[in-house]
Amino acid sequence: MKDLWASDLKGRVPLLSGLDEAFALLMQGNGVDITQWTADDFDEVCDQVEKYVRNGQIRRFTGNDYTKDLVTGGVLACQAYSGDVIQLQADNPDIRFVVPEEGAELWSDSLMIPDRALHKTSAERLIDYYSAPEVAAKLAAWVNYVCPVPAAQDVLAASKDEDTAALAENLLIFPGAQMRERRVIARDITSKERVEDAKRWNVIVGW
Repeated sequence: MKDLWASDLKGRVPLLSGLDEAFALLMQGNGVDITQWTADDFDEVCDQVEKYVRNGQIRRFTGNDYTKDLVTGGVLACQAYSGDVIQLQADNPDIRFVVPEEGAELWSDSLMIPDRALHKTSAERLIDYYSAPEVAAKLAAWVNYVCPVPAAQDVLAASKDEDTAALAENLLIFPGAQMRERRVIARDITSKERVEDAKRWNVIVGW
């Protein structure tokens, strides 16, 4: 992560603007165990980012639009979503997704059923549908993010389409053990922390 602060990247580094998307990876760059980060760890990251905003190291804060700068070469290194990078690589194989030496945060979106849902059985059927290997394979080929259904890998590998079959070997969709060991789930920001943390972060970002 500290490579982002190299002098030859000055003005060519964006950061994600969302607090939840940005802070944990920056903490990992400081050697923090993000499963139990503290208020001091957060303050250290904010101080660090403020410094690099002031000296021009950080180009800007972005949402998903950082991809445009990657394509044009306006950005040389950045925080990025793995699925975005896979899609960009289709046109420019020189673009790479790298898990920092210090590790990276692991994200997941979860399907959940409310406790008092009126149509619980229908929701369960929908989840079962997306958990079927054939369906999960189609979804993985479309979104290009980590697939939670291991059996979908064999489905993709058996595809007659070369590009689709190649996805079965893509570590950003089916990460190997070595990559998984370096990715962890960050401790959630509590509701009390979020009020103050978001206030400080948004000032830095310029919201």
